[in-house]
Amino acid sequence: MRPAMRYPWALGGVLLGLLASTSALAADDMALQPSPPGCITASSSPAEKEAAAERVAADLLAPKPGMPSVPAAAPPTFGAEIGELAKDNVFGNLWPRCGLSRRDRSLVTLGILIALRAENELRYHIPIAIRNGLTRREIEEVIYQATGYAGFPAASSARLVAQEMLPPK
Repeated sequence: MRPAMRYPWALGGVLLGLLASTSALAADDMALQPSPPGCITASSSPAEKEAAAERVAADLLAPKPGMPSVPAAAPPTFGAEIGELAKDNVFGNLWPRCGLSRRDRSLVTLGILIALRAENELRYHIPIAIRNGLTRREIEEVIYQATGYAGFPAASSARLVAQEMLPPK
């Protein structure tokens, strides 16, 4: 006899547990994280999205006293439209969305960039993560977590970038 058939009542308990957790998830969907002020939605106008893009880019990239610096971008000599695409798509459509705080977006972004081994982008996003409220310890934990899912080489590369970008303790 298969194990699932030996204890048919266990399957009912599992199903009840899944139903209970599904309704809890639905309730959680109603209570999203506090959104940043001026967040955008699908119904936001192009002007609202453009204003949000300017505001988010300034908040995330402008120098701030006591914070690690974001690397200065070199003037483009090739692919000059990349900056405009980033402004419109990333700063205008992703970062200002309602539903996740900037801190949470930084956690997600760091994990993705580590998995992609996007070291250059990590040089921007590690200081941005600090500005968005992550601590050195939390950034370390994101890198540790990446060892299991993105692999040791990707996490090791991210650790080296973090050491370069974060001020010494």
